[in-house]
Amino acid sequence: MKEVLFIHPLGQSFSFLFGLFNYITGHTRRGFNRSIHLNCGLLYYFSTFLGGGIGYAVARWAQKENFNLDMSMHAYLAMVIFLLFGIGGATGFFLMRHREKNKHILKYHKAVNGLSLVLVLILAVSGYFELSML
Repeated sequence: MKEVLFIHPLGQSFSFLFGLFNYITGHTRRGFNRSIHLNCGLLYYFSTFLGGGIGYAVARWAQKENFNLDMSMHAYLAMVIFLLFGIGGATGFFLMRHREKNKHILKYHKAVNGLSLVLVLILAVSGYFELSML
C-alpha cells in the first residue's frame, strides 16, 4: 500500500510544470500574455499548496502505518517555499496594480519565483531519496 506515498510527488511534478512555464515566459517575454501568466501563476501556487496539504496528510498516514520516514528537512523546505510564494504573489499583485514599469519590484518577483522553482527541485530530490529508502 506504499503506492499512496507517490500521490504527492506526482501532483507536485505536475504543479512544477506550471511554475516552470510561467517562469520561462515571464523571464524571456516570449509568448507572454498577462492573463495567462496570472492564471498559470495562480495554478502553480494553488496546486503546490494543495499538494503540500496532501503531502502532509500522506505523511501522517505513513506514520500511522509505521513507515519510517524522516521528512523534517522536506517539511522545512516546504515552509520556506510557501514563504517565497507569499512574497512572489505580493510582488506580482503589486506589479499588476501598478502597470508602470517598476524594475526593482520586477527583479524581486523574478528572483523570488526563480528561487522557489530551484527549491522545489531540491525538495523533489530530498523527497525522492527519503522514499527510495523504503
